[in-house]
Amino acid sequence: MFENENLKKVILWLTSQGIIESQEDLAKKLGYNPSSISQIVTGKKRISKKFAKKISELSEKINIDYLLGTSDEMIKDIVSKNSPKSTTIPKNSFEISDLIKVMDNISEAVLKGADSDAIRSETEKIREETEKIRAETDKIRAETEDRHSRNMERLINLLEIEKQDRKMNENHIFSIPSMGKIVDNGAE
Repeated sequence: MFENENLKKVILWLTSQGIIESQEDLAKKLGYNPSSISQIVTGKKRISKKFAKKISELSEKINIDYLLGTSDEMIKDIVSKNSPKSTTIPKNSFEISDLIKVMDNISEAVLKGADSDAIRSETEKIREETEKIRAETDKIRAETEDRHSRNMERLINLLEIEKQDRKMNENHIFSIPSMGKIVDNGAE
């Protein structure tokens, strides 16, 4: 029998990330028979480089060397050349730190070999919190658009008032010379 604990952990991680739904789904996505996957997972068959490469193609984060047992790091540290070195996460009324805690719980569960039901439960918590954040963001966006619309209406009204004031001033300016004659005539 071969030691394939790393493969089990990778399968749990892929499930927690929503990349696969089950071991059968993994077999389907890799083009393998489900019984072949089962034999590899249970250690009846050794993980081949070809198999490890196919799994690592499901996510660029999976370290192929971890699957082959030559590395202790399951997830590659991937930094894009174009990505900033630090990312600022905007705060929302729902705490992002709570989501991070849930994700840490999932990672810990995966590393401890937790069952997929526990991981699905934690993943569902993340989905629920994400939906709350999305709903709050949509609400803020709608309120902002509404404020923007009201401000635009006010601006248009102010411009109309200013336009009317200019028109009145223009009419007033044109009437000044005739009034000036009257005043001049009255002053004489």
